[in-house]
Amino acid sequence: MQNAYLFYAEICYCGDIQDIDNTASKEKHKMKRRLLTLTVAIVMLLTLMPIFTMVSAEAEKITEVFINFEDGSLGGFEPRGIGDGLVNLTITDEESHSGNYSLLVSDLQETWFSPGLQVAEYIIPDTWYEFTIWVKAKTTEPTFFSLETQMLALNSADEWPTAYPFSSDETGIRTHDEGWIERKERFYYDSTLYDLDNVTVYVQTMNITDEFYIDSVSFKIADLDQNLKNAARLPSLWETYEDYFMIGNLTDTYPYNPHNGTIDFYKRHFNILKVMGSLAWTESFMPERWVYDFTKADKELEILDPDDFVLLFPSVIYRMHNPTWMARNDDGTLLTRVEAAGNMERLINDVSEKYAGRFPIWEIVGEPRSNLWNESGWWIEGDGHRASWYQAFDNGANRSAGEFGGDYVEYAFRFARAANPSSKLYLSDQAEEYERVANNVADLVKGINDKWLAEGNDRLLIEGIVMQGHYSLDTPLEDIERTLKLFADLGVSVSFGELDLRLFDIGTAGEPTQELFEKQAEMYARLFLMFKEYANTIEHVTFWGVADITSWLNYVSPNGFVQLPKYPQYPLLFDNDFLPKLAYFAVIDPEGYLAGDFDTEEKRMAWLEANMLPEPDPTPAPAPTPNNDPQTPLDPTPTPTVTPDPNVTPPQDDPVIDKSSNMTLWIALGVGGTVAIAVVVVLIIKKKR
Repeated sequence: MQNAYLFYAEICYCGDIQDIDNTASKEKHKMKRRLLTLTVAIVMLLTLMPIFTMVSAEAEKITEVFINFEDGSLGGFEPRGIGDGLVNLTITDEESHSGNYSLLVSDLQETWFSPGLQVAEYIIPDTWYEFTIWVKAKTTEPTFFSLETQMLALNSADEWPTAYPFSSDETGIRTHDEGWIERKERFYYDSTLYDLDNVTVYVQTMNITDEFYIDSVSFKIADLDQNLKNAARLPSLWETYEDYFMIGNLTDTYPYNPHNGTIDFYKRHFNILKVMGSLAWTESFMPERWVYDFTKADKELEILDPDDFVLLFPSVIYRMHNPTWMARNDDGTLLTRVEAAGNMERLINDVSEKYAGRFPIWEIVGEPRSNLWNESGWWIEGDGHRASWYQAFDNGANRSAGEFGGDYVEYAFRFARAANPSSKLYLSDQAEEYERVANNVADLVKGINDKWLAEGNDRLLIEGIVMQGHYSLDTPLEDIERTLKLFADLGVSVSFGELDLRLFDIGTAGEPTQELFEKQAEMYARLFLMFKEYANTIEHVTFWGVADITSWLNYVSPNGFVQLPKYPQYPLLFDNDFLPKLAYFAVIDPEGYLAGDFDTEEKRMAWLEANMLPEPDPTPAPAPTPNNDPQTPLDPTPTPTVTPDPNVTPPQDDPVIDKSSNMTLWIALGVGGTVAIAVVVVLIIKKKR
């Protein structure tokens, strides 16, 4: 287009310098100029045509795909991985969910070679999508089906994209006898963090011996946005407790961490956030030895306005979150006390310098005294990683001078105070409701603080203790209160840093019933009444997770963290769809809940209608219905369930139009109109000449 403009300017210039004396010659040149002007206009229109074509294609972007294998093809599914023979994918008529055919998955060489579908072409950036698939086990052994998405983080040095598995509201353990089951997950595709030009969704199973069928696959824009908007209109958790303590959460669960799709929800309910996802594990910001990459953390922090949230740095020194080489040599032998202390000081100084003034609260040491299997509470024995700090500081300790491995805690706080003179420093531990753990933590904090004050310092070195707060329906409230009193007597602040209240024992599955949800809500109400009584001691109460689907407990088995299968525990205030559970009402008004103000759906509905913020849209939406069932929508009228007709093949070729891109089309039309007007103006000017 630029060449066309230059061509037109050259013609005008040449025409201006010619001196035409006779009338016939002038008319001839006028005609020539008109023809040349017309030529330029045609050239400009031809130049714009690709733009119109591109805009038109964008206006009709397909944002949904449905695959039922009725055309005999794999529908775009292919093995995840590089090479031949990774898995056998076969179109079969042995089984089908709708129609006559399905895709049989067999001969897996590894579980992660399971079939994947490229979906980048359907994605509108910064939008929620729902991936649904019907599966049926062919093999008789119990198995688990997990739906996941995979993409590459921006500015990442990783060769492979990052995978994100999620738990539904069930264990997912299935057998052949159960027939076809539906699996459904939601993902948020954040353009600020991930490369959306290469995105895969896939189904993964638990064993390489598993064989299974898949059918009726859909990938489409999810309807979660409205639930999140409604949840952001509910009475605010942090405003409710503004006169008592802060209410917080952790930022670690993609895709529900703070971003453009969830930030209003976070702002509404929380005023303190622990930045877990990108800073809790040292390897997440130090991929190589002393080589830092804070890209992910910086992007996460961009959206967290200090005016909206107090930010808390997660435990810098933690028995499982620091790389092995900080306390061990490459051959596995321990570093000396001096060498380990040097690494610790460098790490604390580096992250403190990077985020100077950004975090008013720092957790410095995590879980030093909660070993229930050792009388001392210290993590002494271990596999070389879990206990490395203790072991390294014990290597070279002067016993006669009272030195021992546990000195690493005091060293960490001294380094942190020198690097963060104005920040508040916390020690975090777990299981403090157990009296032995509580006493061990209290003795450690008191001993370090007494020594620090005796040196002439007028401020405590350890200023707060975090009780993680992972409770069950059987946790005695009097045990929690006993620990609160013990820590309050130390003169330090107390906070609950990872609060949740599970329905079942860790690593076990169960059926969430109305009775269990009522017990959970009652315990939450009594717990927050206790917190209010100790408001002078408690600084913040922070949940781990914003909704049941985001809970870390979904990934914990009796033997530790696992990927498959999942063990949902339903421990939080909102369900998988961000709908308020009974627990939400119990926390927002514990006195009223225990008095029976929310014991019927009619009472909860009336309370919501009276207390929710108005709908921002000029046309008000109906107030949401309070919910106890993780699958109940925020709508007084339940959505009917439609059973697919096996004889009907769902349409595959009707595009779902992204209507928002029509704006782009209008902009392009405006540009074209402007160019046309410009051509007319030029013609008029030439005529006057």
